[in-house]
Amino acid sequence: VDVFREALLQSAREEKAAREFVPEYGEEESFAMPGDIVASAYDSTGSVFVAADSTGQIWVFDISDRCSCRHKLDAGGHIHSLALSNDGSHVAVTGGTTLLVWEARSGRRRQEFDSDVELHAVSFAADGEHLLIARDDGPVELWNWREPSRIRTFRGHRSCATWIGWLRGGD
Repeated sequence: VDVFREALLQSAREEKAAREFVPEYGEEESFAMPGDIVASAYDSTGSVFVAADSTGQIWVFDISDRCSCRHKLDAGGHIHSLALSNDGSHVAVTGGTTLLVWEARSGRRRQEFDSDVELHAVSFAADGEHLLIARDDGPVELWNWREPSRIRTFRGHRSCATWIGWLRGGD
């Protein structure tokens, strides 16, 4: 119960921070996303912030360097979920039947998965190598995204998991 409560509180803090976040592009020029924020995440050090908007764009910010925008990534459509690896090096996004993974620093697309069903939620493990992915038909899958290979499928959900995460140790 405490872990669940802590996760809900953290999610509420991130959502509030995303609504209030207005990074600057210099002394006087401010930034505004074209669409509503639909997902956001911070890395574990608090130096990288990513936000996805309702237009299908993902914005990667370096908040340790005067909140400068590093990249604008295009997911090509609706975004269900967004995850940032603990070290801030990779961004994963689900939307429709596609999962995309980018390098956060360069903006280079590293991986793309297509599924036969909609993908709803995604979460990086602490090691940055593994992802949990929630499918619309109920199962949650564990993947090594670099290879790519599915390691395990967790069944038992009667409907889609709309939020997934890891315990603090990444297990």
